[in-house]
Amino acid sequence: MLMIVMGWTYFDLGLTRESTLLKWQSFLKRRGIGVSRVSPLYALDTLVLVDVSADKTVVFDSSELKRQVITDPRLLDTVLREFDSAGTYRYILCDVYFPVATDYDSTLLKTIYSTRNIAFPLSEGYSTQKGLRPLEALPGGVVHYQHTNDWHILSDQLIKFQLVNGHSEKSLPLYMAEEVTGRTLTSATTVNNITFNAYLRPADLRRPNAPARLYSLSDLHQFMFYQTPAERREWLKTKFILIGNFTEDVYKTAFGDMPGVLILFNIYLSILDGAHEFSWSWLVFLLAAFSGLSWLTFYWKGEKRFRWVKDAKTLLENLVGDIGLALFINFVALFFIALFSVVLFNKTTPIAILTFYMVMIDYCKYLVRNYPHIRPHSKKKVWTIVKYLFKIKPQEG
Repeated sequence: MLMIVMGWTYFDLGLTRESTLLKWQSFLKRRGIGVSRVSPLYALDTLVLVDVSADKTVVFDSSELKRQVITDPRLLDTVLREFDSAGTYRYILCDVYFPVATDYDSTLLKTIYSTRNIAFPLSEGYSTQKGLRPLEALPGGVVHYQHTNDWHILSDQLIKFQLVNGHSEKSLPLYMAEEVTGRTLTSATTVNNITFNAYLRPADLRRPNAPARLYSLSDLHQFMFYQTPAERREWLKTKFILIGNFTEDVYKTAFGDMPGVLILFNIYLSILDGAHEFSWSWLVFLLAAFSGLSWLTFYWKGEKRFRWVKDAKTLLENLVGDIGLALFINFVALFFIALFSVVLFNKTTPIAILTFYMVMIDYCKYLVRNYPHIRPHSKKKVWTIVKYLFKIKPQEG
C-alpha cells in the first residue's frame, strides 16, 4: 500500500475518481481545518485581476500567411509601464502568449525587462530550441496543462501539475515561488507531480460585494490614468497582479472549470503551502495506518468475540454481499486515513486505487474460504490464487 501511495505521489497519474478527495481537502482548508502556511481563503483585496479577452488586435502571420487575433501588445505595454512606475506591487503573473511577431515586439520586450517581479508562460522545450524570438524566451517558466491528460482514459480533469519537465525546465508556478521566497525549492526528495488546492475559485470572484474587481486592460488603463502617482502607489501596495484570459483560456479541473491564470496562481500557493515537500512524519503515519488496516483485514476476529459484530456483518452481507461489504469498509477506513493525512500533513492519498487493492485482497480471501479445491499447499500460494481469479465459476444453486 505504501508503494501505491508513493507511486501516486511521484508519478503523473491522475484519476478522476480522486477528485472527490481533492474537493474534501479544499473544503477543509477553506474552513481553516488542518496544517496550512497560506490563508485558506486567499484575500481577494490583495489581488488585481486583469482579463485580456476583450483587448485584442489582428496581426498578419507571415509564417502561415494568415491573420491572427492576439492580445493587444501596445495596451499591455502601457499597463505594464503604469505598474512599474508605481513600483509597490508584489508580483505580476502575466499568462499571455505572443505566438506571432509584431512591429511592437522590441518596445514591449524593453518594457518587460525593465519591469521587476514579472513572469510569463513559456513553451515546453524552449531551453533546447534555437532561433526563438525574444518574446518566446521571457522571464518565467513552462506551462503544460495537458501532461496529466496523457492518461485520458483514467482522467479527463487536470488533477496534477508537473513542476519540472523532462528538459529540466521549471514550471511557471515553481519559478514564481522561488522568485518570491528567494530560495531553491526543489531537491532529490521533492514531489514533482503535485495535486493542487483551490485557494481561489472563479465563484469567489462572482460573490456579492467581492473585494476584487475583474478589469479589462483598457478599463484598468483608464482607471490608473486618473490616479495620482501617490494614489497609484497606495492602491498597488503589496498587490499580486494576475493578467490572463479569464473567458476563453479555461480548463476542466477537480474543482470545476477554471481559467488558466487561476490554476497557475493556485499551484503557486500550493507550492508555498508545501505540497511539493516530502514528509518523513507523513510516511510514518501511513505505515502505522496501513499496518492497522492490514491487521484488521487479516487477523481481527471480532465476529467471533462479539455477537453484535457478527450480527451486523451478517446483515450487511445479506444486503450488499461479501465484496460489497469489503468495498464499503475499506473505502470508509481509507477515507478517514486520507482526511487525517490532509489535516495533519497536507498530503493527499489515492483512495480509489487503495480501495480497489484492498477489495482484491478481500476477494482472494473469499476465494480461498469458499473454494477449498484452489486452496494452495505450496510456496506458490499467491500465484495459485491469482491463476484462479479469472477461471473460477460460481457454484450451481
